Order: sequence, then structure tokens, then C-alpha cells
Amino acid sequence: MLSFQIQTIDNQMVHDFGFTLTESIRYVNWLRDTKTIEYKLTDDLIDDIVYLPIGSVEFVETWLSKYYNKVPEPLNIPIEFLKRKDLLNRRVLYLKGSQIDSRPCFIKETDKTKGETFLNSDNIKLNPDSYYMISELLDIESEWRGFVYNKKLVGLQNYSGDFTNFPNVKAIYKMIDLFESTDDVPIAYTIDVCISGNRTSLIELHHFYSCGLYGFADLNNLAYMNAHWFHWYRLCKRL
Repeated sequence: MLSFQIQTIDNQMVHDFGFTLTESIRYVNWLRDTKTIEYKLTDDLIDDIVYLPIGSVEFVETWLSKYYNKVPEPLNIPIEFLKRKDLLNRRVLYLKGSQIDSRPCFIKETDKTKGETFLNSDNIKLNPDSYYMISELLDIESEWRGFVYNKKLVGLQNYSGDFTNFPNVKAIYKMIDLFESTDDVPIAYTIDVCISGNRTSLIELHHFYSCGLYGFADLNNLAYMNAHWFHWYRLCKRL
């Protein structure tokens, strides 16, 4: 039996991944004609390790901290990609705040999931001892999120820009193959790409929790993608 606790705010569902998960659970239970997956809607974390948390980053990471004493490090752009100009199509560096000058670039905090992002300017105050992901700017025409489960691309959704400007799927396969060749690859994750000047470029990767689905609704797999990510994290990190 799989059990989830899905976050609500003032008893209202607020996240697309929570709503779609409830549909996936209903579908799987209907398909199998048995109640193999259950869920509870809750404003507050249920104090029970059996109920896997689905909600905001804070909601999920509070649960992980309570039961496993640690939270995942953001995937961002793995270092294996930094020399792959054909997959990035721009220069990407990891630098300390003290090493960053005022030249135009995209800056992202690297030490937490969904860290702050901003364009560089003289008014930005960076922690001189913290590391940031620095990226040359691209003229982005559209952005897409790929969904990867058990090493396979199982979905691709537009979340910004021209939805008719479709990415090069072969390039996405190359990104997945490169990432899958590294250590400790999550069983489920997302891969964000953008289209700029007819080129498909990696933006970043995310663990499969607290990430927008943007219409991705693989009802057969969604519940298991969530559950198996938690199972992977517990086993892979030897918790």
C-alpha cells in the first residue's frame, strides 16, 4: 500500500502536482479494481513516516529533515555538462560571490532547491563565500520541461514562450544519456530546456518533488514516480 499526504492551504489544493496526483491515484485504483494507493489532504504535515509528502519545497524538505536528517542537494547543471557546448550553447560557471563581476549574466543560488534567480547588476548583493551558477544570457524563445522516469523520457511540456517552437528531442536524449552516465542518478527527475536561435539548450535539472507539471498527466506512472523517488533517495543516500 502506497500512502501520500498532499498539502493543502486553508483546505484548498494549490499545487498542480498535488491535484494531478489525486487523479493518478484514482485512475490506478480504478484500473486495478483495488485500493492500492491512498492519500490524505492536509494543511499540516502528518507525523507519520508512512505518508509520503507531496507539496511545497518547505513541506517536503521539512519531512525529509525530520525523518532522514538531510535534504537533497539541488541538481542544477551537473559539472559533466560544463564542457558540452553542444548541450549548453553558452558558458556556464560555478563561482563564489566574490568572483562575480557586473557583466550581464544570469545568476542562480545553488545551495537550495528553487534558489533565487536574477540578472546581474551593480545593485545585487551576493554572499562573497557562497557559490552561484553563472550563465551567459540567451535570447530564449520557448522553454520546456521533460519528465524522466527509470531512464526514459516520459513527457515533455511547454511552460514558457512559443509552444509551437518545439525542442530537438534528440538533443534532450543526449542530455539524459550524459546525466544517466553519472553517479547517484534519481529514478525520477525533470530536465528543463530552452529554444534559442533554433538550438535546444539545457537550463537545469530537478529532483522529482515540488516541481510543476505544466499539464504532464501520465496517470499510469505519476504516483509511482513520486513514490519511487522517495524510495530511491532513502536507499541511494543510505538513510
